[in-house]
Amino acid sequence: MDLLQLRYFQTVAKYEHMTKAAKSLYISQPSLSKTIRTLEKELGVDLFLRKGKSIKLSTAGKVYLEHVEKALYSLEQGKKALQGLQPHVFGTLRFSMLVGSPILPELLQKFSEIHPKVEFHISQNIDGREVPNSFDICLSSSLINLKNVESTRLFTERIMLGVPKSHHLAQKETVSLQEIKNERFILLNENKNLRKTAQSICELAGFSPTISYESDNPSTVRDLINAGLGVSFIPSITWHKVLNSSVVLLPIEEAFSERNIYLSLPKEKQHSNVSLSFQTFLIDFFSNLTSSKDFKDI
Repeated sequence: MDLLQLRYFQTVAKYEHMTKAAKSLYISQPSLSKTIRTLEKELGVDLFLRKGKSIKLSTAGKVYLEHVEKALYSLEQGKKALQGLQPHVFGTLRFSMLVGSPILPELLQKFSEIHPKVEFHISQNIDGREVPNSFDICLSSSLINLKNVESTRLFTERIMLGVPKSHHLAQKETVSLQEIKNERFILLNENKNLRKTAQSICELAGFSPTISYESDNPSTVRDLINAGLGVSFIPSITWHKVLNSSVVLLPIEEAFSERNIYLSLPKEKQHSNVSLSFQTFLIDFFSNLTSSKDFKDI
């Protein structure tokens, strides 16, 4: 089991309603149900009593929830205690962020609050001939398949459908890909990884999207949706700062509508205190973000 499973369980226990819990976590209901089933299998007990769409904590679930809440509280207190003991880290870090550029300012601002003396050299593209000498840490939505780079999955984020408030689908709780195959799409340019992800999702659903507008800027994609010019595929976590109340996000029913985000590091290289501190920060930052209640307000 992992920390994310525990946070998901805590949220489902709070709502005792899988769809409401999934909305608050900003993941699909099938994905959340699968996570809870996996946790129950690992524990060897049913944490919830299920009857149709209704779920309630079982006796085992109530006992486990007490321990989970104590554990999560203790972990949060431990993090705060360590931050108080942590010596100042300083130096320069070469950070390649190939995915989720809209979230970069928030990420760096929060890290700088903890380590104000760290300087960043940021790149948002990589010359393959220079990898891994071009970065100390890299975030990407695809594996960097080189023998001298080590990549691990940091988290998985759902790909949602963004529609204007006036759209005929805007009042739905979820949407299937077959319902949108004839829509006009607003997508990023072909050289962007999200464009490749979007096209792959459409191909798996058996259609090719009608692309009415292309842009290299997430904010432009948002503004075009606001103007009612089309719909778009929106990453639920890394793009959340781009959106506003004029864009309605709909969970896509197909479970393959998601992408992995990877943390990559050069192999055979001694990692500095700056690099180690930033690695730890990234893991904690995205773990907190994926379970944040703020996603209800997007």
